[in-house]
Formats: sequence, structure tokens, C-alpha cells
Amino acid sequence: MKRIGKLIVGLYIMSVCQVVKGQDPEWSVDYSQFQFRMSVSAMLELEGIFLQQGENKVAAFVGGEIRGLGYANLFHEPTGRYLAVFQIGSNLPTGEEVVFQLYGEVDATVVEARKKISFEADKLLGSIGTPYIISDNRHPTAVSVSSTTLEEEMRTGQIISEISVADEDDDAHVFTLSGFEPEEAAALIQIDGSNIVVAQAANYEELNSFAVVLTATDPLGAVFSSEIDFTITERFEVPNVTPVLDDHTFKVHEDATEGTVLGKVVAYDEDVDQHLSYEIIDHEEQIFTISASDGEMVLNHSDVLDYEQTAFYLLKVVVSDDGVPSLSDTAMVQIAVQDVQDKELLIRNYISPNGDGFNDFLTIENVEIYPGFELKILNSRGVTLYHRVNYDNTWDGYYRGDVLPTGVYYYLFENSESHVQYAGKLYIKDR
Repeated sequence: MKRIGKLIVGLYIMSVCQVVKGQDPEWSVDYSQFQFRMSVSAMLELEGIFLQQGENKVAAFVGGEIRGLGYANLFHEPTGRYLAVFQIGSNLPTGEEVVFQLYGEVDATVVEARKKISFEADKLLGSIGTPYIISDNRHPTAVSVSSTTLEEEMRTGQIISEISVADEDDDAHVFTLSGFEPEEAAALIQIDGSNIVVAQAANYEELNSFAVVLTATDPLGAVFSSEIDFTITERFEVPNVTPVLDDHTFKVHEDATEGTVLGKVVAYDEDVDQHLSYEIIDHEEQIFTISASDGEMVLNHSDVLDYEQTAFYLLKVVVSDDGVPSLSDTAMVQIAVQDVQDKELLIRNYISPNGDGFNDFLTIENVEIYPGFELKILNSRGVTLYHRVNYDNTWDGYYRGDVLPTGVYYYLFENSESHVQYAGKLYIKDR
């Protein structure tokens, strides 16, 4: 097929162009009524055809009053067309809206031009060298695409190229495809707005090129068509690589609220064009959930977290790609439950420092969750017998090298910065 570059005249919407058929309107204008003048040198275009010498003419109106009249009778040698050279009159120097009406003698048709102008005294609208064009509708003069290459196995809906059209009216156009050669190529591409997109994946082994006619239609039905030659390029097969998912560890406080984000499970995949999806398997309790699209781990049920009951959870996560075939990998995700300070201090307040391995030290459960706390041991008179910041469960009931006598003592466990304080009695039996 040869490239098409012709203009096809379409149908016109009569209500928009205000077409009136009948006899010659016999326009006339008395310029002596007007104080100011504006000069026009223009070609006259009607239904895509430039009007020639004769009774073809243009009139300028302001609010229904004729203000100017010109005939297409001046030959324009560079283009072989005819110009209408005339003036527009006004009693205001600027600002009045001017509407043009065209008359074509062949069909005795009067049509309102698409574009209006604003009157400006002494202005030259167009010139002999560069005439202004007064038209009922400037037709599109070219249509093109940004790319003519279609890679095989491109995804459905993927943009192949953007469509551009040359039209002085700056209209919004409707685009269509037709005349596919060979015909089976019609299944491969389609129009989406002002883009050509993939309708079906191409196969280079079956078809490596095709031609299609692209048509642009403006709002008044004028069209321009051009043949576009597309080339299908071969996509070299890349082996589908299995995604890799490593084990992950997250932490969550036992008093965390529902919806708390723990972090993201991240997999690696060499297949850059593929998308990964994540899923937790064998986790009926659904205490935790994972985002299928990005691997974000979230606490789903907060009321079951209790460090003393379950210190950690071990979940199996699978990541899958969307290749053909789909490949996957699994990993273990450990979620450690972090103990928090209780309202009451869990302390074994009985010591029998006799070296038998039982109750030999003052023990606070989960003492590591109390950073910055200071432990003080006092007697009944308030004398401090022992103190230590960041206590580590190592006090054995001794004071100045000797075990304290059997009796009741007192402990004070506090953080001076947070002002959290625990206090109570301590019992020591020296043997």
C-alpha cells in the first residue's frame, strides 16, 4: 500500500456552522459611518476548498450589523489562490467582537466562520505575503504517530505510540484505524484516546510488519487519513528466574494496637518486568496479615499478644511472581513479642542465701525491660543496705561482706527520669 496523504471532506454539523442556503445576500457597507478602520488580507475557505474569483465574498459583522465586505478577486501568485482585501469599520478603537460570514456562489451558501476576532483600529489582519485565512472549518492536514515499533509480547493496554494531528483550529479529534494489511493485524492494536495501544500480544515468528490507515476526524466531520507502517521486533527470550525470599525477623510490643505495622518482607527478583505477590500460609489464627502487593506485615489481632504466654511467632511466607509459569519461594518470618513493664512488679521477694541454689538471689522477672531503674534495699530504719542502677538479679542478701540477719526488709525499684516506682517488703532467711 502507498502512503495516503489526501484530505477527505466529511459531514458538517449545521447548527455549529450556521449554514444558510439561498440567493446572494447582496451585502453592502457604508464605511463613512465609522471613525476607525482595520485592514484585512485573507483567503476564503469554505468546506475545505479555497474560494476563487467571482462572487465569492466575506462580510464582517458586529452584533448583526455589517462592518466590512471583501471579494476574493486579488490573485495571490505564490499559492495560485485569490485574496479578499478589505476593511472593517468601527466607532470604537478596540474591543468589539467581529464575526465573519462567507458566501460561496457555487452553492449560494452563507456560512459563519469558526474563528472570531477582536476589532483593533489600524491593525493589519494578515498581509499579501502572509494572508489570514477565514474559514468555516480548518481541516486537519496531517496525522502522525510517535513510534511505529511494536515489540512482541507487549502487554495488553501498553502504549505503543502517541497520535499527533496538525489542525489550525486546535480541535479535539477522534481517531480510527482501518485498512489493515494483512487483515489479521487488526487484532494487534487499537485506539485508546489519543494513543495506539496493544490489543493482543504480537508474535514475531507469525508476523513482523503490517500497515494500517490512521484517520483523524475533527468535531465538524472533516477527516485526514494517513497510512502507517508498523514493524514488529523480536523479543529475545529471557529465562524466568525464581524470586528469592530470605528469612525475616520483626518485633512487636505485647501492648501494640491493632493495625501496627511491623515492617516489610522484601523479596528479590531478577525479572524486572514481573510483579511479586506475598502470602502467609498455615496461619489460621490470622494474628498477623501481609500485604499481597508490597509485603507489609501488620498486627491484625492485638488482644492475643502476651509475652508470658507466647514469646515469639513463626510464620511461613510465600512470594510468587506473575511470570509464565509462575515461580515462588518461601521463607520463615519470626515475630518476637516484646515484654512491657507491668503495673505490678513481678519480684521474688524471698531470699535464703545459703548456697543451695534455691532463692539465693533477689530476682525480678524480665528485669531487662526496666532499663535505667535503680534498686535499693533498706532496713526498717531507712538505712540503704544495697543499691544498683540497671539491676541484673545478682544481689545475694549480703551487706559489707556478711549475710543480713533473718528479718523483714524493704525494696525500692524506681526510674528517676520516668518517675515510675515500685516498692514492697523483702524477706531474708539467713539459713
